[in-house]
Amino acid sequence: MFRHFPTKQDLLSAVMKDLLARLTAEVAELATADPSTALFEFFSRVVSAAAAQQAVVELLAQEGVEVGADPVRALREGIGVLLARAKESGTIRPEVRLDETMALLTATAQGALRGGWSEDLRRRTLDLIFSGMRP
Repeated sequence: MFRHFPTKQDLLSAVMKDLLARLTAEVAELATADPSTALFEFFSRVVSAAAAQQAVVELLAQEGVEVGADPVRALREGIGVLLARAKESGTIRPEVRLDETMALLTATAQGALRGGWSEDLRRRTLDLIFSGMRP
């Protein structure tokens, strides 16, 4: 393994870049799905994945892995597309902004990760967030 990744930091960076690429691909796939459910589906997937992959996410966070701006920007833009489509379909209130959506997604994923939330708590929390986003 260290033939391809000379340091632990290089390995963790590659893992994080791969994760961002997979999330961006999921967003792109959902961009053609039902706009009334696509953003909520992605949001739910991210929170569930954060809770399930606690050890990996914790390790990445502790190491302060730097992945660069491009992968993060691509993911953010993809989520922006889902948000815009949801607004156009009337599923999400017009005043909901991308930065607010990203803050909610980040905070909820971190809560599920650090708090060890049960499936029921994740579902109820997401229901509250989604209710607040709907008209």
